[in-house]
Amino acid sequence: MWEQYRWQIALTSAILLAQGSLISILLFEGRRRRAAEAQSRQRSAELAHINGYAIAGDLTATIAHELNQLLGSILTNTETAESMFQSPRPLWKRFRKYWPISAWTISAQAKSFPVAKLAEKGRRLK
Repeated sequence: MWEQYRWQIALTSAILLAQGSLISILLFEGRRRRAAEAQSRQRSAELAHINGYAIAGDLTATIAHELNQLLGSILTNTETAESMFQSPRPLWKRFRKYWPISAWTISAQAKSFPVAKLAEKGRRLK
């Protein structure tokens, strides 16, 4: 039988060998693709986690900046009012008794407010 159908048997064997090779290559590529997809999902999750820290850091730094701006303007307004009350004009001397707080008190309270610590935490989160 081999002598009579030698070319057909060889061709069929070659085709089966080629098909087996293609199937094994496709299985190998499928495993590689699934591993790459899993790695991609893991990296996306890590990136989302890191992005959350960056957003928290930016938000913290922004809040600290806004609080510093507010405290600075309060201090400036208080110092301006103090200097106006110190003037020799009689009108301002009448208002002095209604202004019990001094710029020094506001400055001390503003410096004790932990805005700098908040800003530092925001920078570390970035």
